[in-house]
Order: sequence, then C-alpha cells, then structure tokens
Amino acid sequence: MLALQTKGSTVAAALGSLSLIALVVVWTQREPIARSVIEQSLADNGVSGRYTITQIGTRHQRLENISIGDAANPDLTASWAEIDVGVGLSGLVVKAVRAGGVRLQGRLVDGQLTLGEVDRLLPKPTDAPFSLPDIDTVLTDARMSLATPWGKVGLVLSGKGNIARSFSGQLAVASPALQTGDVSVKRATSVVNLATVNRRILIEGALKSALVSASGLRISNIEATIKGGGDERGKAAYLDWQGAGVPLHLPAGAARNLLISGSARRDATTGVKGAGTIQIEGLRPTGPELRRLAAAIPTASGTPLQPVLAQLRAALARLQAGSVYKTGFTFQQSANGMNVEVVPGEARTKSGFKMVGSGRGFSLETDPSQTMFDARYRFAGGGFPSGAVEMNLKNKVWTGLANFSPYQAGTARVALAPVKFRLDRAGLSLNSFVTIDGPLGTGRLTGLKVPLMLRPGKAPVSGCLPTSFQRLEIAGLILSPAQFKTCVTSNDARIASPRLSGRLGSAPIAIAANSARIGLFKGDFGVDALAIRLGDASRLSLLDISKLTGTLSRGGANGQFSGAAGQIGSVPLLVSNGAGQWALNDGLFKMSGGVQIADAAPEPRFSPLVANDFALRLMDNRVTATAIAREPKSQIAVSNVSIAHNLDTGTGNAVLDVRGLNFGRALQPEALTNITLGVIANVEGSISGRGQIDWTADKVTSSGVFRTRNMNLAAAFGPVTGLSGEIRLSDLLALETVPGQSVTRVNQSGDRGTRR
Repeated sequence: MLALQTKGSTVAAALGSLSLIALVVVWTQREPIARSVIEQSLADNGVSGRYTITQIGTRHQRLENISIGDAANPDLTASWAEIDVGVGLSGLVVKAVRAGGVRLQGRLVDGQLTLGEVDRLLPKPTDAPFSLPDIDTVLTDARMSLATPWGKVGLVLSGKGNIARSFSGQLAVASPALQTGDVSVKRATSVVNLATVNRRILIEGALKSALVSASGLRISNIEATIKGGGDERGKAAYLDWQGAGVPLHLPAGAARNLLISGSARRDATTGVKGAGTIQIEGLRPTGPELRRLAAAIPTASGTPLQPVLAQLRAALARLQAGSVYKTGFTFQQSANGMNVEVVPGEARTKSGFKMVGSGRGFSLETDPSQTMFDARYRFAGGGFPSGAVEMNLKNKVWTGLANFSPYQAGTARVALAPVKFRLDRAGLSLNSFVTIDGPLGTGRLTGLKVPLMLRPGKAPVSGCLPTSFQRLEIAGLILSPAQFKTCVTSNDARIASPRLSGRLGSAPIAIAANSARIGLFKGDFGVDALAIRLGDASRLSLLDISKLTGTLSRGGANGQFSGAAGQIGSVPLLVSNGAGQWALNDGLFKMSGGVQIADAAPEPRFSPLVANDFALRLMDNRVTATAIAREPKSQIAVSNVSIAHNLDTGTGNAVLDVRGLNFGRALQPEALTNITLGVIANVEGSISGRGQIDWTADKVTSSGVFRTRNMNLAAAFGPVTGLSGEIRLSDLLALETVPGQSVTRVNQSGDRGTRR
C-alpha cells in the first residue's frame, strides 16, 4: 500500500517541481526568461527534459509534450500537465495538479523504487515522518511500467480529489509472468479502488491469476477480494482477504477447489499480526498415483495378510471420491523477524475416513533452521486403521510415536505395538512389532509375532529378528507354538534351522529344515533340506526333500520339489530321487513326478525300479499313492503300484498289478531281482498277476497270484518250454509259494508234463 502511495505522490511531486520552476515565469512575465530558468534548474539537477509551455499565469500553468530522461527512452512522459500554485506559510506551494497521458518507467532495486532521472527532481529524503501531500489531483490514464526482480508489472492509475483528504480513484495492476525461486505466477491482474479520508487510506478490490505454481503445486483461475485501510504513516493498518482457486493440482494428488480467507492488523506496539483459514475441497489421489500405491501393497496371496491388504487397497481406491481438508494459520512480524504458525488440520473423506489434529502444529521462523512442529493426529474410518500419532520436529529432527487399534478384515487381524520413529539427516528409523492372526490357505495362523525395524541406509529393513507364533492350522496340520530367528532383507525373510512340531490329524509330526525363505511381496517361499517325521515311533513315516519351493494362494499353496526320499509307515518300500510338483488346496496335499522305488529290507529282495508318473495324495489322515514301476534301463513297465495308508491306525496296503510282463532279450528276471540269478536264465514269455502287501503297526504280510503261459527258460535241471500255470505266493516279498502247486510244461519231445 505504501508503494502505491509513493507512486501516486511521485507523479504529482515530479510535475509539481516543474510547475514551481515555471512559476518564475509568472513573476517575470517573460516566457524566454522562464524557459531559461527551467532549463538551468534541470541542468543543475542533471536532468534531461523536454516540454512546451502553453500557459503561464500567477496561479496556473500548463505544460504539454513533457519528457524527462533519455529522449529515446524517457523515464517520464505526459501529454499535458496543469499546476495550480498558491501562497502558504512557507511561501509558494503547489495546490493542485492535473495531468493526462502520463507514462512512467520504474525499477525495483533492493526493495527501493527508482524512477531514473525523475528521482533527481524529488525532494531530498529527510527524517520527517511521511505524510500525504495536501494537493488536489486529477489523473487520467496514468501508467507505469515497473521492472522488478520477479518480472515486469504494469500499473494504471486514474482518480481525482485531495490526495491527503478526499482522493478517489482506481488502480489496475497486471503482469504476464512473475517468478521467484520455484514460485511462478502467470497472467496476474488486480483492480483496486483507492480512497483517502482525512489522511486515512482505504483500498478495496479484486485479484486474479490464471496460474500459480510452486514445488509441484498448481492453482488455476485464482480469484480473491481484498479490503483494507490504514493511516498515512502505516503505523495502524488492516487487510482482509478471501479467495478461491480451481482446479488445484498438488505435488501428490489433485483437488477441486481451494478456499482461503484471513485478515491482518498492524499497530505501533505489536507490529503485524494476522490469521486465516485454508480449505481444500475434493482432495484426492490421481488414478496413476492410486495404481502406484496399490502396486506397492503386496497381494500376499494365501497368507494371513491377504484380507487385510485387500481391504487397505479398497480403502485407498475409495479416496478417489474426494475429501475436504481444513487448517488455519497465524503470523506475526516484529523487530525479531517473521513467525508463521500453521495449526494441525482436519480431513474428512466421502468414504468415511476422518483425521483430526491438535497441538501447536508448524512454527516457521525467519531462520529456517528454527522451524518446529508439535502435533497429535487422531484418525479412523473409511476402511483404514484407526489410531493416533504424535509428531515433533526440533533441530531438524523428526520424532514420533504412533498407536494403532487392531486392524481387522474378515477373520484376519493385525495388531501393531506402539511404533516409535525418528527421521534425521541419516534417514528413517522405526521400531515396533506386529502380531498377525488370519487365514493361511485353507487353515489359520494365530499369534504370529514379528518385530518391525527400519534403519537408515541402503537396506532399511534388513536385520535378524526373533519371531514366534502360537498356532498354525492347515489341511489337518496343527503346529504347536514355536520360536525362531528371522533375518529380513528388502525382498524376503529367511529362517535358519527351523524346528516345528505338532499333529497331522491324530498323528504327531515333526518338521525340520536347514533353512527356509519367505518372499515379502508375492507369497513365494522355499525350503532347503526339509525333513518330515510323521507318526509315533512304532509307525513312523519319513519324508526328506532336498529342495522345495512354492507360492501361497487363496486356496492353499503349490510348487516344485526335488531330491525327495521317504517311507510310509511300515511299508517295506523306499522312495528316493523324487522330483516333481506338489500342491495343497482345500485340505488335500498332492505330489506328482518321478521317483525311484526300492526294497526296504537290509538285503534287498528286488532291484530298484523307477516311476515317472508317481502320484501321492494326503487328505483326512489317509495317504494314497499310485505309480507304474518300470525297469530303469529298458523302461519296461513291471507293475502298476497303488498304496493306501491310514496315519491314525498305521495300517495300509500296497497292491502290485502285473499286466503282462514280457521277458526276452530286452528284459530278464535278474534285472528285477537277484533271487533268480543262477536259478533260471534266458527267459522268454510273459507273466501277469497281482500281489498285495498288508501292514499294521506290528507286522507286514504279503501274498500274490501270478500266471504264466508258454514261457521258455533255461534251468539248472535243463531247458523248460511252454511253461504255463498259476503260482500262489504266501510271502510275496520272500517269493515263498503255497505248498502243493503245480504247473505244466512241454519237454523237448513235445510231451506235456507237470512240475511241482
């Protein structure tokens, strides 16, 4: 406001100086002498001036075609100027100034206004208090082009009246672009009504800007109204404002509208004080930002976190409906500098989320290093966690404490202990622990407690932490409470030498591994040197897997395995070199792939076989397995094998279904068992039949029935041709036959005979 006063009075003072010089002509009544006096005065002040005297009188003078400064680029021009003078206590004084077509060029340098050579015509600065000149003035279309460090500004002033007591006019200000630091203002305009009443200055008008931007913030179509006033010396003044901007683009997100209002007061005692409010309407994240946020939240498919994280993503998506944010601010300027305080705000979303702040908020000082913050925020609703957070900023260090209520989604629940955090030049550090309950595939995990620790550096979440859970249930498997050390990296969590125990159905189970890895984002995991022991000591089932990998899903998990070996209860069969796929869905565990099958006896009764289509199923404590056992070298199918085992009772059976096993050049019995070695040779023919192995917790029995037709072989007692018949075995594993059986053969002469 003071600058506007200076600009208006500057024009009058400059023109008045010329009029006082012209007054000499009135006294001498000789225009040539008057012109000489004016030119001498201009020369004495080092001012280049051009003008035309069109009227000289004792009280009234008129100059036209006025130009001050460089003729090619003058600092001041005026089409005409009329000056009325009178006699005061101190002599001749300017009483009135009227001018038209005034054009003035100015510059703002180090906060001071300079008007070029016009400055040399102005009165010398004194220590006397500023006062409005007691001059009647009429200005028509007076314009100034002002160069500032931030850009060019154009001003247009029109008005009339006594400058000190009853002036009424209008000031228009416009700039195509202003820039300071990263703050940019485009196409700014202002039209303000000016008035003076008994040495008080009053202003009222409007401000507009097409765009204001700063640090990613952009406000378009700004419109504001201002109203203020004060005494001529600026010791007591006030200013009220109210404005809006739409649309609003933020560094993160967007908004529909910005509303701001406030007032400022100045007095000689306290300096400048003010307060205001800011309201942002339609505040929301943009679509791309929402997608980035959603992508940053892992799906954690099949884990207890999946329902919670899905609920959090849904809550984020609903933020696009918009919200309203309100805050207030105060400021005070004194001899010690400027202080601005921004109180903690309040946010409400259409989706139901609410955040209310309390405390002092931001305290901004002239020295940025003294900026402080102290606030508490309470938040709840909209599908987000509820709680409160306290934050403080002092000496450029942020500290805080956050408390959250348990966050629940369906049957999943996440509880955070108080979260302590610190942010300084080194980075962010955080300490807490989380307790997780929720579904795991088709089962449930209860009381998983994992410490949370962030630390400054390239790997902020890395470190080894104690971890525990209370209970794990999945597909009939129930694991007892366990503790282990978890080492976390930016991508996964690793557990060294995990040891777990519990029950599968009614059977006890023990699980151990050399190491385990759990992915933090995709629900993937891997286990090395997995060892599973199922059942009590009298009917123990074994499964060892060199490497197992998998991914958790909504229904369970699936993956691959290699290096599998094991034995089901008392089944006298050993499985080894297994590799393939596995899956756990809806309580059903499945394995499929290739394995090697061998005799479990200390002295093997048959040679190892292979199965490329091995399939195992475990559900409701019952194990079933099928395979086609083949001779490894020839890959000839020896037998279809099916196994059933009850984990509760330790009972089961294995059925061997031989469907036309052909012996000849490609396959001989010694490739399958050493029992026939040295007994028979050169076997040609086929054998079919069925064998069964039964077991309980106490014993194993086996039996079988096999048939031959027209088989030829060489035996110790001589060659045998056309051997046909049925052989019943009382002990399949030991190849012991039932007494009293016979087969028929054809001898070399063609006669049929019987062999017992």
